Amino acid sequence: MSTHISLYSFIVSNTSSSEISPLWNLDKTEIEKMNVVFQDEDHRFTYIKKCLRAAFSISLFNAVLATSNQR
Repeated sequence: MSTHISLYSFIVSNTSSSEISPLWNLDKTEIEKMNVVFQDEDHRFTYIKKCLRAAFSISLFNAVLATSNQR
């Protein structure tokens, strides 16, 4: 039996995407794909949902991949 451990990290930025975007030459969507979320732009705490959704979808993908590799 093997055990798989996966670690996921996210950066929760207090700096706005409008300040970061020109520095990184990326738009907000592209930055969020790199697991950077913007706390101050999100008054309903959906940045937490974005982090959890990304972590669970990656976990699900890895579980499906592990299952298919066992066949």
